[in-house]
Amino acid sequence: MADKKISQLTAATTPLAGTEVLPVVQGSNTVKVSAADVTAGRAVSAASVAVTGSSAPANGVYLPAANEVGISTNGAEKVRVTSGGHLLVGATTNPGALNVSLVVDSGAASLCGIVLQNDATGRTFSDGGQIFMVGAELRISNAENNVLMFQTNGTDRGRFEAAGDFRVESGDIKMQGAGKGLNFAGNGGVIWRTGAGTPEGAVTAPVGSLFTRTDGGANTTLYVKESGTGNTGWAAK
Repeated sequence: MADKKISQLTAATTPLAGTEVLPVVQGSNTVKVSAADVTAGRAVSAASVAVTGSSAPANGVYLPAANEVGISTNGAEKVRVTSGGHLLVGATTNPGALNVSLVVDSGAASLCGIVLQNDATGRTFSDGGQIFMVGAELRISNAENNVLMFQTNGTDRGRFEAAGDFRVESGDIKMQGAGKGLNFAGNGGVIWRTGAGTPEGAVTAPVGSLFTRTDGGANTTLYVKESGTGNTGWAAK
C-alpha cells in the first residue's frame, strides 16, 4: 500500500475496541502494540477529565443527572455531588434515603470524625448521626429519631427532644461571667439574673423578672420586678 499522510487515512470507528494495532518506536525499532496496551499499567496525569457516561460503571465516575457527578463502586453509586453543590453519600439523590456512612476517622484511639447515617447496619461509633472530636470532648449524636444529643466522655449530657425541649441529663447549666442569666425572650423578655448589689436602678427588665443577689441577706437575696419596664420597680423578698 502506498504511503499516506495521517490526514489521508479513513477515520476509525470509535470508541476503540482495544484490539486495534498501532505502530510505535521502541528503542530504535518500529514495533506494533494494541490500543489497549498503550496506557495499560501506566499512571495517567491530567489537569482535568471530562466525564461523558451517564450509566454507573463497575468502578468509576459518571454523570447520573444533569450537572451532577456520581462515583460508583461494584456497579452501585456511592457518592454524588449535586447541581446545588451538596455532597450526598449513598446510592440515591434523596437525602432521606441515604444508607451509607460518611466517616472521617483519624484511625487512632482519640477519634476526630463525622459519622452521618440513618440505616440500621454498619454503625461505626454508636447508633446515629454524630460529629466527634473526642480529644476535645465535642460529641454530638442522634441515637434516637428526631433527638439531638450532646455527649462528653461517651455519656449523654443533654439533648434537644423532638418537641423542641432541651433536657439536661447530668451536670448544671452554668452562666459564666457577670450579668449573665436566663432570658425568656418568647415570654415578654422576662429574665433571671444574678449578681452583687441591688438590681434597683441597675438592672433593666420587664415585670415578672427575677434577680438573685449573691451578697444579699435576710429579705435582700431574691428580688422580683413588680412594675415598670426600666431598671426600677424591683422588690426585695
